[in-house]
Amino acid sequence: MFDDLIETLKSLQGMKVSVPAAVQADKDGYIDRQYPATECEFLFKVH
Repeated sequence: MFDDLIETLKSLQGMKVSVPAAVQADKDGYIDRQYPATECEFLFKVH
């Protein structure tokens, strides 16, 4: 069922892939994030 997909993914092995993302860091170089679970939604920073 997934043979074509598996073969396509194998052909991508070793290729360099980049995904540009615009992220704004604060003055100390940290990015604000929020835990995605609705019962938590804890705010934290990532360096």
